Amino acid sequence: MILQKWGIDAARITELDWWQSTERNGVKYTALPARHDSSRNLFDQNKALWSGFLIEHKRGQTEERFYFHGDSAQGKHFDEIANRVGKIDIAFIENGQYNERWPNNHLFPEQTAQLAAKLQPTRFMPIHWGAYPLALHTWNEPVLKSIPMARTLGVNTLTPLLGQVFDVNTKNRRLVLPKNNHNFWLYEISFFFFFSYLSEKGIIKQKFMIYPFRSSLCLNLKLTLLNQPLKPHKKPLKSRTKMPMGLFQI
Repeated sequence: MILQKWGIDAARITELDWWQSTERNGVKYTALPARHDSSRNLFDQNKALWSGFLIEHKRGQTEERFYFHGDSAQGKHFDEIANRVGKIDIAFIENGQYNERWPNNHLFPEQTAQLAAKLQPTRFMPIHWGAYPLALHTWNEPVLKSIPMARTLGVNTLTPLLGQVFDVNTKNRRLVLPKNNHNFWLYEISFFFFFSYLSEKGIIKQKFMIYPFRSSLCLNLKLTLLNQPLKPHKKPLKSRTKMPMGLFQI
């Protein structure tokens, strides 16, 4: 097992088949069926089950139940999950890196929206998109397609800010965003180094500064809000810690 090769004690490792459960610190995890290639090298192709998870725990007198999709192509297993799992507070469903050339690994946007409607969660949150494209579609295409589709199907979507603490009752902000971003990389890189230079020279000292920057879980216009004062810095830029990143909600 690869975890043991990395030095993880076998007593800390739990293996589950589909529909088996384990509990840790008051949180119950149930492995759910999923459809995706699995391998760690050239010789162990599809020798292990891919899975999603049902995560259950109690907060006070309230039981919370979350569905983590975990990457999965379309299949009959979603019907079984919908029939057996029951109430879901938040469904985290994969939304991105799809292509007709590998249809057995990921959902297409319309399938993501349809699955969200099938599971009937209180809220649906798209995941597995936005950081960078692994497929041939643009990085933001998945949510630009799936979110309107899901809303049309009556699904209550959830798109929190990156780093925002949220729950099933968190409200989305509706913002008007530009329609295309053909030159956005040039825009982002240019402004990033421009503001970094001003900060390095001590020209910028205000407490809050807005940086345009590409981040995960975001749309065409992305803004990063620094929560630390910008001060003159004598060290090279590369020695700094990474900036916190934010996004607009959909």
